[in-house]
Amino acid sequence: MLYSGQAIVLKRRAFKENDFLATILSKEHGKIDLVVKSGAKITSKLAGPLSGIYLIEFTAARGRELDRITFSSIIERFDSIESNWEARIQALQIIEIIDRLISEKSADPEIYNQTLEALRALNNLKNEKVGKLLVYRFLWLLLYKLGTGPEIKSCVNCKSGENLSHFSFSHGGMLCADCRQTDSTAENIPNAALAMLSSSKLSNGWTSANDISLFIKIARLWSEQHTHRPIKSLNFNQ
Repeated sequence: MLYSGQAIVLKRRAFKENDFLATILSKEHGKIDLVVKSGAKITSKLAGPLSGIYLIEFTAARGRELDRITFSSIIERFDSIESNWEARIQALQIIEIIDRLISEKSADPEIYNQTLEALRALNNLKNEKVGKLLVYRFLWLLLYKLGTGPEIKSCVNCKSGENLSHFSFSHGGMLCADCRQTDSTAENIPNAALAMLSSSKLSNGWTSANDISLFIKIARLWSEQHTHRPIKSLNFNQ
C-alpha cells in the first residue's frame, strides 16, 4: 500500500550496506522512519532530496517493520540556513527538539506547520540572537502542545490571574505578588517578560535583551526538568 504527502526532512543515518534511514515529519502521517533502498549509492535518485533540511514531496510503501520511500522531490530549499553556520546550528536544534519530543506516526498538523514556520523564519533572519530566541520560542510552544508547559495565566498557589510577578520552578509556574513568598527562589518576571511567556506566537518582534535572556533561561531550565530525553544540541553556543 502506497501513501504520499509533504514532509520536512529531519535526519538520515546508515542502515544496511547501501541503504539508509531517513526520518521525516509529515503533516498527514507524523514523524516517520523510511528506508531508502540503495540511497548510499552515488547514482541514487532518491537520496538527493533526503540529504539536507528540505521540504519535500514523497511517496512511500508500507512495510512489515519499516516503510520504504519510493519517490522524493524537493519542494522548498532553505538556502540561507545551508549557507549560514549559526542559522544551520539553530535549524538543527529545532530538528533535534522535534526528533526527541515527538512520537513516531503521531500526526499533528499544528506541530508540522509550526516547525515549517520556524525553519522559514530562520531562513529569513539576519540576526543570530533573534534566531536563538526563535529556537526557544519553538521549544516553549511545543512543550505546551505536548501538555508539559508551566502555568502562566494564573497563580499556581491561589489561582488568581492578577498581579502575577514571579516564576517558580518548584511550584510549576507563575506566582502572584501575594504568594511570591511561598518560594524564595522564584524568578522576578517583568510584565514584558510575562508577555513573552504567555504569548502563543512564535515571534512578535521582541527586542529587550534582558527579557529575551530571562525567557530563554526559563524555557531552557523548564525543558531540562520536564523532558525525558535531553536536547543535547541546546548546550551548543548557549
